[in-house]
Amino acid sequence: MTEMKILPVERAVEWIRAWAELDWPITWETAYATRDKLGWTPNPQDPELFTTELTVNEDGGTSAH
Repeated sequence: MTEMKILPVERAVEWIRAWAELDWPITWETAYATRDKLGWTPNPQDPELFTTELTVNEDGGTSAH
């Protein structure tokens, strides 16, 4: 059985605003700072990979790509 997690609307709006309100294009430093502000956990071996509260697998299965 596949596990499914649901993001509350308020949290989804927070995510959307955090990214949409940036001046684009952004630098990697801004992307990492935004990721950290949202509480997303970077993968120690590759900071472009991260986990969120929606991540089901524990090996950094959500990617910033």
